[in-house]
Amino acid sequence: MAKKSKKLNWWYAVPVVLVVAVTGYVIIILTRASDHYYSKTIDNNGLQGGTSTTSKNSGSGRARIVGETPVTVSYEAKEMAEAKKVCASINLSSNGAGKLTVESGSPIVSLTTGSQSTNFGTTYRAGSYNDICQDLDAVFVTVASNYGAKVTISQTGGEVKVKDFEVGTVLSIPFGKFDGVHLRGTMSGYFTTTYGKGAVMTSINHETKTIECLRVS
Repeated sequence: MAKKSKKLNWWYAVPVVLVVAVTGYVIIILTRASDHYYSKTIDNNGLQGGTSTTSKNSGSGRARIVGETPVTVSYEAKEMAEAKKVCASINLSSNGAGKLTVESGSPIVSLTTGSQSTNFGTTYRAGSYNDICQDLDAVFVTVASNYGAKVTISQTGGEVKVKDFEVGTVLSIPFGKFDGVHLRGTMSGYFTTTYGKGAVMTSINHETKTIECLRVS
């Protein structure tokens, strides 16, 4: 007696279709937004300050050691237009800690337009690079889009190395009731294959249930 073939329930394919559709949409948007990100590195003379420069290590590129001299970068007004966040690729020692501060170039200083900052330390991975970001509110971006901005990494403990800075637009993709971790993993894998390792930064915002994507190279 012939065995009956199992019927494939159509809803099994929904997550797969969703991943493909969302990834395709993100690729189109990121391609259009490719001129709205700006990267600052040692190679393009974007990083200033620090105490010394490391050599290239396993393809990770050179970095500035912060020490007692903060590492800074400057962004022109046009580079801050439409910006959503500023991120830095930072390597920490086991007890490394510091602060990322974004300051507008405006001569008028207030609570929101003057500066925004975030602290980092032992909650991040030691011995490898971490993407440490500061979200920018709309008022700050409006001011920085006219006066430019300065980003500073200061060291408060251990050893802190800075490889690069990025500023750009962020695409937020809602995942609703679906598995955000799985969707992010699939998208990250595709971005690595398509654009190269580290070209697109992704993170999960659990409060808004969205996956945030920032193209940085």
